[in-house]
Amino acid sequence: GAMEALKAQAVAERTRALYNVGRHAAEGFDFYPGELQPYGGTAVEHELSNAAIEATAGVVATFEGQLMDTPYHPASGGWTANSEDVFDPTVPYLRGVVDSELGHLLEHLTMVGFQVAEKTNLKTTAPFERGVWSKFERWSVEWSKAEMAEALSAAFGTPITNVTAVRVTDRGTYGRVRLVEFDTVAGTLVAEKNDIRSKLRWKNAEGEWEQLSSTLFFVLPVTQGQTLTGWRVYGAGLGHGVGMSQIGAVAAANGGMTFDEILAR
Repeated sequence: GAMEALKAQAVAERTRALYNVGRHAAEGFDFYPGELQPYGGTAVEHELSNAAIEATAGVVATFEGQLMDTPYHPASGGWTANSEDVFDPTVPYLRGVVDSELGHLLEHLTMVGFQVAEKTNLKTTAPFERGVWSKFERWSVEWSKAEMAEALSAAFGTPITNVTAVRVTDRGTYGRVRLVEFDTVAGTLVAEKNDIRSKLRWKNAEGEWEQLSSTLFFVLPVTQGQTLTGWRVYGAGLGHGVGMSQIGAVAAANGGMTFDEILAR
């Protein structure tokens, strides 16, 4: 089963590399470091991934006779996203799907569904555990009012001493947040689409700031009596959510799907 997921990854990465050739032609090279999956050298090659690469040699993904853009991400949280709900262009073949192999149904895409689900509190999770993608199927993070003001001051480059409201004002088809508004003493600030993740950073147990794991989330104010003390986000998944979910690909492969069926979803 795992081999089919590795084949899907190999085809996605090969296609993405070829699709992006020439992007920086005017600068005299094709890619910046980190734009594609970095190659760590022969010392980190693995026989299974090498076998997947060789088994799909020359295979690429196309749409209407042209190379496709084939983004991927670690974990969808149950639903992948339409391209325009995360990035700007509407791409006809980058449509959101329900990762049904993981057992999620659309009726679970609710505030209550996210609140009651068993989840990982990322604020109290050790750094090495945050490297385990399954920890991100459902997660939560919190901000005190002071932490939210500090995060937004850094994100927007303006001193913010008080935040009075954080609200989601637009969502995409499969629940990804498209627009967040922050009411502050400096006025109402806005974050959009995938940029929300870097604007809405949270402070981990080590006191370091981390970007939000995904834009598939619900946000709730935290109160003590009638006093607003902070905010809590209930979220799902890891990464931008467009294209292939790597955990979803493994689940689909284990369910009997072939690499081309996984990529066609």
